[in-house]
Amino acid sequence: MRYIRRDVRWATLIRNFGPKTAAEQWALVAKREAFRATWHQWWDAEPQRYDFILCPVNATPALPHGAMRDAVSACGYTFLWNLLDYTAGVVPISRVDAAKDALGKPYRKALKELGADHAIARGAWMHYDAAKMAGLPTAVQVVGRRWEEEKVLGYMAAVEKALEEYKDEETGEGGKYVLLEVD
Repeated sequence: MRYIRRDVRWATLIRNFGPKTAAEQWALVAKREAFRATWHQWWDAEPQRYDFILCPVNATPALPHGAMRDAVSACGYTFLWNLLDYTAGVVPISRVDAAKDALGKPYRKALKELGADHAIARGAWMHYDAAKMAGLPTAVQVVGRRWEEEKVLGYMAAVEKALEEYKDEETGEGGKYVLLEVD
């Protein structure tokens, strides 16, 4: 990646992939645990004390089969919670709208102009096409602390209830995501 594709960012992300000795593995486990401890301490600090975090699931809606080979970097929204061993659940909230969600000309131009050192952003967006994705679900992630699966399910229910109570002023439509009816 670094020398053939000249992609320093990707090379930095994947530089340590490969077999590890037991000592190397435990050194990585120690780093992970230190990282987790820092996050746990942050969440426990007085200014935070959040019940949960509401955030995106992915940078884009569902991608075509095989596209994650290019867009794996877009999963950073979920990798973090897996690394921290936090509880997370996904709530569908909307669908892609071909007109509203189409990338504007300035954004498309900026993506085309990304240099070789921006492969992460390019990979995340290269398969995005609002017209082809029209109707696909979009979602949010409800993240809670470790061992709080039941609470996260409750927070997910609260998000769904808020969506049920929402009415769009222009269309009068409700905000709850309607699941597909399958026999």
